[in-house]
Order: sequence, then structure tokens, then C-alpha cells
Amino acid sequence: MLPKWRMCLPRKLIIKTQSSECHENIFEIEGEVYKRLSRHQGRLVPRYFGVGDFHYGGETVRAHIIEQVIGTPLTEYTEAMWINFDIKEKISQAYKQLSQECIIHGDIEARHIFVTGSKKRLELIDFDLAEISSSKENAEMQNEIDMKVLFRNHLSISLSKPGSRRT
Repeated sequence: MLPKWRMCLPRKLIIKTQSSECHENIFEIEGEVYKRLSRHQGRLVPRYFGVGDFHYGGETVRAHIIEQVIGTPLTEYTEAMWINFDIKEKISQAYKQLSQECIIHGDIEARHIFVTGSKKRLELIDFDLAEISSSKENAEMQNEIDMKVLFRNHLSISLSKPGSRRT
């Protein structure tokens, strides 16, 4: 008989292996980030099932076991879609939630943000560059800077004045 946790695994999982160049501390921090975000799993971030050892190619590798996000990455959204679905505001809210948990994503890119479900909610992935900040304020400040770069790269709308165009 399977352990209880194995019976409730989703159909699609990501087995995110620890690369040989990845420092042990980075791998551990990613796991700690998912644990810190446990109350947001399945909504803001994918569900995290921990670390497992897998035999592959004659050796044992460690890997994070994460639920696969079913959705569309923001890289597939046009600027008009960003505006129609109020993506900028949803991103801001998502990263405010991360900041409340003292998490700095560290790699805010459109390919790491998925739109899921009929309500067009966002799910964030890829926390291998994340940091656990000493304060909510520091996390919020850094996440805001990183979001501005994302918005600048994907929107021609000015960040300072809603409705205005960049020149």
C-alpha cells in the first residue's frame, strides 16, 4: 500500500533536479521558500512535495518535487491581453503577497508567471534565485524594482502615470 502522501499527488509533476553547478545552499533555499509559502501553494505558487532522491543514469540525484502549473505563461500574452486582463495589477498583488512572507523572487520574468483557470489568476514559478529577506519592507522594495523591469520590458504604458505612454 502506498503512503498517504503518494495517493494525493497530482497527475503532472515537475522533478526539478539539483544541477551539478548548483551550490547546495541555493537548492536548500528554494525548498525553504516553498515551505515559507505553504499557505499560498496551489494558488500563488505550485504545490511543493519536498525533496526526493532519484536514480538516473547510474547515479543518484536530488530533486524538488513540484506540481506542474497548468496555464499559459505571460510570454504568450500580447500587451493588449496584459491590459484587458489587468495583468499588471495582478502581478503587483502577487508580488505583494510574496513580500509579506519576506520572499524576494529574484528572477521576475514573464516566463515565470502563469495565468491559470477561468478567473485568470497568476501562479509564480522558479524560485531557485529567490532569497528570504530579513524584512517585509526589504522584500517589497526589491520585488518592486524587479517588477518595474518586467513592466518596462513588456508594456509601453508608463509606470508612473496610469494611461500614459512612454516616450
